[in-house]
Amino acid sequence: MSRIIAVLSTVLSTAFLLAPAAALAWPDSGADAVVELNRAAPATFGDPKLALGLPAASPITAGSLDVVSLGTGGSVTLAFTNNVIVDEPGPDFIVFENAFFCWVPASAGEDYGVFAEPLIVEASADGVTWQRHAYDAAALAQVGGIGCTPRATVEKLQGLAGVTPTYEGGNIVPDDLLSWDATGIGGVSGWGGDAFDLADFGLASARFIRLIDSGRDIGYPGTEQGADVDAVVALHSRPSPPTGADTDGDGLADNEEISWGTDPTNPDTDGDGMNDGEEAASCHCPLLFGDTADGIDVALMTADTDHDGRNDCYPSAPGGGDGGGSGGGGGGCSLATGAVSRPSAFAGLLLPLLAGLALKGIARRSN
Repeated sequence: MSRIIAVLSTVLSTAFLLAPAAALAWPDSGADAVVELNRAAPATFGDPKLALGLPAASPITAGSLDVVSLGTGGSVTLAFTNNVIVDEPGPDFIVFENAFFCWVPASAGEDYGVFAEPLIVEASADGVTWQRHAYDAAALAQVGGIGCTPRATVEKLQGLAGVTPTYEGGNIVPDDLLSWDATGIGGVSGWGGDAFDLADFGLASARFIRLIDSGRDIGYPGTEQGADVDAVVALHSRPSPPTGADTDGDGLADNEEISWGTDPTNPDTDGDGMNDGEEAASCHCPLLFGDTADGIDVALMTADTDHDGRNDCYPSAPGGGDGGGSGGGGGGCSLATGAVSRPSAFAGLLLPLLAGLALKGIARRSN
């Protein structure tokens, strides 16, 4: 009996990790739950929940501290429970590590260095079968030590995360290190980070992203050793099936739509060609015509231009914003304090499944 209790205790702990850190009212663009954290000693820095939600703002020449450190060879697995990342043309999600410039280039041809802590990226639709993004192992072998990685090596690290500097650029849009963006500091687009296309993993959709420290000996040993994960944000996603009635079939339950001000009988409330569910799941605004371009306008998602204490886009949202840019806990562009909580059918089904597997394992060992 004591063995059964111990196993069930482990199962309950795992299920708790898979549940969102806070109740979320909309589908959202950031990861919702930490499934597993394998942190390698001596790294101890950062609450795992800091890897949820939108990335934190930071200077482009300094790493954010709103992160979870993995240690050399450590890993973290994140789940999207309110939404699912889907493959559409172009990058589908961005991984934000706290990489930063050691010296910032002023023009496209100028040399630069990045304090890079490469991460190997894996994706899965079911959390069982994983696909790893290809990368140049020879280029990765050149990364290490206390100093910064030079441009010549950085530009060969495509396919790894923890390479492109992260900072607050206003919008979260895909960046290409090989393409200079004149509007971004150091040629970096938007918030920076490393963008990935699900097609490169051979997947049409994904609910899980696993980030693995590459094992390179970088920087100084200590509590912040290894790669430091800030966030994973979906650019293309759709809401999970709603648990209640969905009259217009846009993926949002009627009670959610009534609470947040969208029309439960019209799948495209603002008439801009993108249905309400897809807009909400991609951090666009279902109440603003024309807000359908790739990327996330963080200023829009947190705006309270009339200073009434409520978000301009989501009228029912208290507090005038979603905490986007502060990283972790709240989950993407939705509010943990929203009027309607959306139970995750995914998390709800997981507990009995895990419990059944645990008891099956006990029975097998006892035979």
